[in-house]
Amino acid sequence: MVRGGLPLRPNGATEPLAIRVEAVELNLPDLYQGFVEGEVLVSGSALEPLIGGELTLSEGTVSARSGGNAALKLDGGWQPEFSNLALQLGPGVDVAAPPLLSFTAVGSLRLNGALNALRPNGVIELTGGRVNLGVTSFRLDRDRPNTATFTPEFGLDPLLDVRVISQVFEVSPVGQVPSIRDPGIPLRPYFGGQQSVDVQATIQGRASALSLEDRSIVQLSSSPPRTEAEIVALVSGSTLGGLATGDLAGFALSALFNTLQDN
Repeated sequence: MVRGGLPLRPNGATEPLAIRVEAVELNLPDLYQGFVEGEVLVSGSALEPLIGGELTLSEGTVSARSGGNAALKLDGGWQPEFSNLALQLGPGVDVAAPPLLSFTAVGSLRLNGALNALRPNGVIELTGGRVNLGVTSFRLDRDRPNTATFTPEFGLDPLLDVRVISQVFEVSPVGQVPSIRDPGIPLRPYFGGQQSVDVQATIQGRASALSLEDRSIVQLSSSPPRTEAEIVALVSGSTLGGLATGDLAGFALSALFNTLQDN
């Protein structure tokens, strides 16, 4: 259903164009594939429209790849802008960047600004899913809230508060102890075989900070306790005795974080 109109140029007298959307399936490559419904309100003019209203996404996938921004580039003089558009993530919506990550998400955002300078505001809650780091698959820790909070001044750079967990196996040859270990952790006898280690990674900070040399927004821990270097080696599928401490710092940059940046 459509009502109202939209002038070619602003004149301040036309009723906003209202378009009712009923469970329409969208296919926007590298951006969103799934269903959308609600009401779109378009004011301003045909050349410089202001897009508002309320929309709900459902049974779809939002692309988390950086290349998705290419779909928003526009040619010519058409310059649409969002004006307090309410966007609700409904049932069955995933945020994914295959094969790296796939999360189920709920929540709401309000969008303002031009397509190349979006100012979102709201909180998205991640309710389940997995992320692959190194050779290890981590699952979202459901025993705590996991959120991405968007504020207008930071644009598409959310404040992350996320924890993922996994179980890895530590393999040691008979009679050999790891060559990298924290002197504060008591030495225990090793008789060969494997031992399970529960690992968790907690991210608290801006998403953009993952691309910086300072990794302070990421905390790694394990049970039984291991040093960060040992945890990185286990997650990366490396033997504890085969890497020097300096090499492990490189693994921390590449295996755990670079894949997140590239996707």
